[in-house]
Amino acid sequence: MGLKMSIHDISGQIDLIDASPPIHGYQKFISVYVIRDETVSIVDTGPKASLKKVLAGLKKLGIDLFDVSYVFLTHIHLDHAGGVGDLIDYLPNASVLVHEKGAPHLENPSRLWESTKTVLRDLADEYGKMKPVPKDRLIIGYDGDRLSLGKMMLRFLNTPGHASHHRCFLEERSRILFVGEAAGTYVKDIGMTRPATPFPFNLDYSLKTLEGLVQLRPSSLCYAHFGLGNDAVGKLEQYRQQLVLWAEIISEKMDSPHEKILRCLINEDKNLNRIEDLSENINKREHYYSLNSVNGFIKYFEKYGKYSS
Repeated sequence: MGLKMSIHDISGQIDLIDASPPIHGYQKFISVYVIRDETVSIVDTGPKASLKKVLAGLKKLGIDLFDVSYVFLTHIHLDHAGGVGDLIDYLPNASVLVHEKGAPHLENPSRLWESTKTVLRDLADEYGKMKPVPKDRLIIGYDGDRLSLGKMMLRFLNTPGHASHHRCFLEERSRILFVGEAAGTYVKDIGMTRPATPFPFNLDYSLKTLEGLVQLRPSSLCYAHFGLGNDAVGKLEQYRQQLVLWAEIISEKMDSPHEKILRCLINEDKNLNRIEDLSENINKREHYYSLNSVNGFIKYFEKYGKYSS
């Protein structure tokens, strides 16, 4: 597949580079956000397979690679941070800001790679193996830290659930929230939100995270998968209700085959039901990740007990 890259304007100073990897059915799947202020920053990098798209997007935006100061990572999963070690070779003045739990895995990604292979199997190879990030390029950001980018101020928010090291970033002036996967996966073309709950997902942490994000009253959500969602509070509340629905259904049926559970979810979840409107290739992608999400719930219930409201 040839290099196809598009850029979407989010606000006057924020752009989205479509960094979706060259994998069939993965169009409009991975967002890399570029913040242009007195400093230039990037939120997430996509996988190694997306490196050429990210570099092409920065060039199209007219950004000098020497001017990029920060790379903010929502979390270190391969599809969000797998390209960071390669990308910073092109960004000589950039520091990588990461959750304290994620930093050791960026320095030495071997354990991360093995666990990713276990979950994603051949897809991990298609994403590409992460290159280590030198320790002197890493900055640990802590919950509640604030960083001035110029006129904009970014606040770091620990948001566990999807992953223990997950983080969101709130731009305090515009109230735009870079939400990563704390609010699931958003298929904007059909307005579908799909739970992003792969093992080792934690339901209790996710629900508490969503409650905290609602209290921040963000204006809009910049999803890692994929793009801008308005009515941020409504979408956060809707996602919380969706997680509860999934918890109720999966807890009751967790001894059934995963495919049967997913079919029940598609029938009962009016949001997920829109998966039937997707093209065949994207439907296949979402079906795959939905099964991973079902598995994440089941593993959680096996460890902590079945859900009770």
